[in-house]
Amino acid sequence: MDNKGPGAMETQECLDQNLLQLEDGSTQFPIPAVSGHYYPKVKLPSNLTCEHCVLQWHYRAGNNWGYCDDGRGAVGCGPQETFRACSDISIS
Repeated sequence: MDNKGPGAMETQECLDQNLLQLEDGSTQFPIPAVSGHYYPKVKLPSNLTCEHCVLQWHYRAGNNWGYCDDGRGAVGCGPQETFRACSDISIS
């Protein structure tokens, strides 16, 4: 997401409209149940350059117990922990 400059704030709505895609075209990378390190590869939009960009990482865990849409309870259903982090980057 192209930022307006140092100190400028981006909205979550703006970040949500500009999702990076994985190599397979999806925007989500499901983490397998096997522990380890994972390195998803993303595709940058063609001809993308920016001096002040914001890159947001969003991770929703699925390890809490909750109620599913069908009313049964299970791990991964209902509200889950969500983590986000942002980085200021440049792409040339």
